[in-house]
Amino acid sequence: MNIELKNLHTEKDLSFFDADLWINGKEAGYVTYKQGASMAIKETGTKGRDLIDEAKDYCEKLPPLQVKDKSKTIMVEMNLEMFLLKMVIGEHVQKQQHTKPEEKIKQPTKKKGRSR
Repeated sequence: MNIELKNLHTEKDLSFFDADLWINGKEAGYVTYKQGASMAIKETGTKGRDLIDEAKDYCEKLPPLQVKDKSKTIMVEMNLEMFLLKMVIGEHVQKQQHTKPEEKIKQPTKKKGRSR
């Protein structure tokens, strides 16, 4: 199963994102996430609903996600929402690793002595 997010818009801290949801090469709907609230997945028509249902079934059969929390590892059951969140976080981390730090702006130094 091919699950994609297109036209992804995120906040820098990932507290919010939205995107178009594509499944098996077809537009299925759109996704909106706001930290502290549940993820909203809205289908585009009956075909979109069917594709989203298939994706939900697929994701529920995936192995649990291992999340490290300080000194312990927590196992989280996989579902479509967790799958999409993992995709967004993975893309965010990848962008952070490939972004060059901004060069520091050099301020002109003033020479000591008299000015003319």
